[in-house]
Formats: sequence, C-alpha cells, structure tokens
Amino acid sequence: MSAKIFCSPLLARRVCLQVAAAFVGSVGLAAGCRSALPPSASRLPSPSSSVSRAGDTEKPFAPVRFDARGDEALAVRVRSAAPVGAKTESSQLPANATLDDYRSFAALHHQGLKALYHEWQASAERGTQRRVLPEPNLTYSNYIESVETRTGPQENAYGISQRLPWIGKILLDGSIADREAQVAYQRFLAVRLALDYRLRTSFAEYYYLGKSIEVTEESVELLTQLERVARERLAAGAQSHPDVVRLQIEIGRLEDDLESARDLRRPMSAQLNSLLSRRGGEEIAWPESLPDDGLAFDPKQLLEELESDNPELVALQHEVDRALLGKKRAFQEYFPDVSVGVQTIDTGSARVPGSPDSGDDPWIVTFNVEVPLWYYKYRAGEREAAERLLAKKLQQSDKRHTLRAALELALHHYRRAGRRMTRYRDELIPKAADSLSTTEAAFRAGSADFLALIDAERVLLEFQLEAERALADRLCARANIDRLIGRSIIPPPKEVKS
Repeated sequence: MSAKIFCSPLLARRVCLQVAAAFVGSVGLAAGCRSALPPSASRLPSPSSSVSRAGDTEKPFAPVRFDARGDEALAVRVRSAAPVGAKTESSQLPANATLDDYRSFAALHHQGLKALYHEWQASAERGTQRRVLPEPNLTYSNYIESVETRTGPQENAYGISQRLPWIGKILLDGSIADREAQVAYQRFLAVRLALDYRLRTSFAEYYYLGKSIEVTEESVELLTQLERVARERLAAGAQSHPDVVRLQIEIGRLEDDLESARDLRRPMSAQLNSLLSRRGGEEIAWPESLPDDGLAFDPKQLLEELESDNPELVALQHEVDRALLGKKRAFQEYFPDVSVGVQTIDTGSARVPGSPDSGDDPWIVTFNVEVPLWYYKYRAGEREAAERLLAKKLQQSDKRHTLRAALELALHHYRRAGRRMTRYRDELIPKAADSLSTTEAAFRAGSADFLALIDAERVLLEFQLEAERALADRLCARANIDRLIGRSIIPPPKEVKS
C-alpha cells in the first residue's frame, strides 16, 4: 500500500524539513535504540571498561563488563589485552614450573582458545549491526521524453525514502544478537575449562610416568644387587641355578617395563606441549610433586555452583532466553513495516510567458505500508519458535541431570582416590617395606627362599605405584570437579551490577 500527496511548494518545503528531521531521528533511534530498553540495559560500558581482579599480573584476555539487569539486552564489549602474536612477559615457562604455571601458560597462549576468544569478540559486534535501520534509498528518474505541464516541462525526478521496521523488531533483533554473544562467551569459558582439565590430567599422568620409572629403577637396582648375591651363592654351591634364572627373568621383565616407560616420555611431552601450544620437540622436566590439597567440599554447595557457574548450563539458559525472544520476534511479523520518503520533480520554465507557478518544482511525500497478508506463514513461524523454545528447555533439563550425575561420580572418584592414597602411604607401604627388608635379610642369611624375596619385592613395587596412581587419580578427579562447577586458574569476569 502506498500513498502520494501533492502539495504547494511552501508546504512541500515544510514537509521536506519534517521528513528530513524524521530521518535524522530514525538514524539516532537505530544507533541508540537501547534507550527504549530498561535504564540498566541502556548503560553500555565503553570498550575499555573492565573488571579488575586483585593479584592478576597478566591478563590473558581482556576482562568483560556485563550489565545483566535488563531482560531485553545484555551488552558485551570486549577488547584484547595485546595484539595477537605479541610478546608477553610469560612467553617462556620457568625452569622449575609448577602445575599452576602450566595452567596459566595454557590459558594465555593456547591458539585454539585464542581463536574462540576472537570468535566471541566477533559475535559481540552483531548487536550493534542489528540495531541499525536499513539503508535509505535514493532514487533518480530521467524522463526520456519530457512531460509538458502547465508550469513547465518535467525532465528529472529525485527522491529519498527510508524503510522503518516495526520498532519491536529492531529491539528484539539486537537482544537476540546479545544472547548469541553470551552463548559464544560461555562456549569460550567451557573450552577453557576443558583445556585446563586436559592439561591437569595429562600433567598427572606425566607425573605418574616419572614416578613409575623412578620406582622401577629402584626395584631393578635392588634385584641386580640380589642377583650378584645369588650368583656368588651359586658359585659356592649354596644356591640352585633355577633360582638365579628366575631372578634374571624378573630383572629382564622390569627392564622391559622400564624401557617402555622411558620411551613413553616423548609422546607424553608432545601431548603436554600441544596443550601449551608449544613445539612438540621441547622436553618437559619431570614434575617433582603434585599438589596434595584436600578439598573440603559440601556437596550441596558444589551443586549450587554447578547450577550457577557451569558454562554449559549457563549457555543453555541464554539459548532458552534467545528462543523466548525469538518467539516474541515471530509475533512481530504480524505488524507491518512502513516506508516514508519525499520526491521532487525538476521542472523547467513554462513555454507560455507569465504562467502562474512557472518553473516551480512539485514535491511529493510518500508513505508505503507492507501489508502482512500471509497469515499462515506468520502462524507457522510462531509454532516454529515455540517448538524451538520447548526443545531448548528440554535440553537444559537433560544437561542439568547429566552434569549432576557426573559431579556425583567425580566426587566419588575423589573420595576413593583419597582413601587409597592414605591407606597405601600410611599403612600398606611401610608394612611392605618392612616385609621386604626382613625377607632380604633372611635371603642373605640363607633362611628364606628366592620366591619369597621376589614376592615381597613385587608387593612393595605394586604398593608404591598404587600410591602414586591414587595421587594422580585424585588430581584428575579434582580437575573434573573444577571443570563441572566452573572453577578456573584464571577466574572469568563476573557481572557488574551497579
């Protein structure tokens, strides 16, 4: 539907000025349409705004300031702390790097994480783009044959028009873009937590490999000494040859395990270096110890942290909000978009001298309305949005149940590893060491057979490895718990409510 109004030159100029003012106001509305939102949502932070955290000596990614009180929009403004590829003070790990050093280094330098960060930055710019009105249209018409009128010949026509979508459509499109940016941010946090989890578990396995090599070397050294004793006793006729052969077989088995473990160091170093985005050829020093920090946890509190801080759940909540906004946006299709414009026709002087209004250019104000005629199309869009909203809610509920079960299992593994570590270190290993010492003394004195000595040595080796395995398993379980409840070596920026 369109309407054209012809008017006198004086009135036309007045209308032209009003239309031009309307264009300026429309552009201002498009650039700052957040003013129609709640006051809290219209206070956007500047790109340089940040949340300071005490103790941070280096910012891997610029903090983000969130204003989360508005239901219709959440401003996400980010900036890099340094250009991609820029040198930082922590570009190299210290020689005696701890696990926390590795975790911070990975969060700062992992290339895949940087890529996701910039993907998030890109998505944060969509809201501004979607809050802008469509581009205005300029039209020019040339009459191939001039139209002769009373006031003179008409040869050219000029016009400008602006399409004005329904105000709710612009606001909702911007709010939907903000929700999409929030989802991208939570995905970035989820990947950062997953990277931290993989690094800690790989570090724990690397530590266990080093300790297993160390314990196996001690066992091989002990059995080698006993083999010399057995050969001396064999030469003296006090030891049978099969016993010496069994001892040599046991030493050979342990040496084979030791060689395999040493050969495994290189691929495990390469795996750790890949998580640090370093060259795989750089060998990582053996960790001297693992953090043995006991976790005094309250299951109820951890479940609350899971609900509030797990990035997957938070992202799904934003997706639910986005689907709800999409349902509202689908309803807006019932409302028409309008276009307003103004045209003028270049008119020459009349052929008849003294004609009234000779050479006056006529002005035309246009008003177009898009008629929302296809009702069934808009109704189908509403049904689609409603189904998508229901699907997101069900996904959120399913993910919540899955993560709760995963947290319970991780807590079980943490408690079990702690019990095993305490039992082996405080009870079983001291007893096995006393048994081996007693059996070794008896063997040297000739009162104990060879099988008892090998059995005692195997038990001590197994208990020592189990103690180290329990320590590594406990760290892996703790890393999994931190991943589920959203804890990171570098805390994510929090919402600022002012």
